[in-house]
Amino acid sequence: MSDWPRTRRTLILPKRFKERFGGNVCVAFFDADQTLRTSKSGKPSPHGAKDTEIYSHCTAKLLETSQKNFLLAIVSNQAGISLSLISEDEVNESLNTTIEHFASQGVFFNYYDFAENYDDHRKPNTGMALLLEHKLKESGLTLDWNNSFMVGDAAYKRKVDIQPNGQPGTDHSNTDRLFAENIAKTHKGFKFYHPREFFGAPDTTKRGQKR
Repeated sequence: MSDWPRTRRTLILPKRFKERFGGNVCVAFFDADQTLRTSKSGKPSPHGAKDTEIYSHCTAKLLETSQKNFLLAIVSNQAGISLSLISEDEVNESLNTTIEHFASQGVFFNYYDFAENYDDHRKPNTGMALLLEHKLKESGLTLDWNNSFMVGDAAYKRKVDIQPNGQPGTDHSNTDRLFAENIAKTHKGFKFYHPREFFGAPDTTKRGQKR
């Protein structure tokens, strides 16, 4: 594969994907901010390419996941657009920078989307995932929900949630975990991982505002 999506909601599949791997597709969903990258400015989301700082420790695990024939998809809450805190161009530019960086390391994302409004697409709602499922169906593919998963830093919200280890939550939100749990209501095999669990790196997450 030598290509990746340059525009939102564009699905890029490896050549002869269906013939090589069959009609069922496993998808690894990833949050963007504080999961794959952060902002140099300390803002909740990078404002354009120059404000984007990639988490390089993610590369090896992403490559391993791709080599297991998972499609890689980014689903990001970006309500700052509707609140006039960041422009759609800045969001697109920073996501393109993120995807292009990983492509330069041999990791090719297949799809990205973001939710700028408080609607069915915003996590923990599952609209972004369902839209990808629809696009896969248009390509003659079936999303294998029970063997797919979500990775995101919005897991156990401070002052609200208790972590699996019994400690109080420390995250800014819980929308990524609840997104996974909402999918798991109908697809029990769908899993959730915190970035520090999935990527095996110290948690250096910057806690910011709601995105």
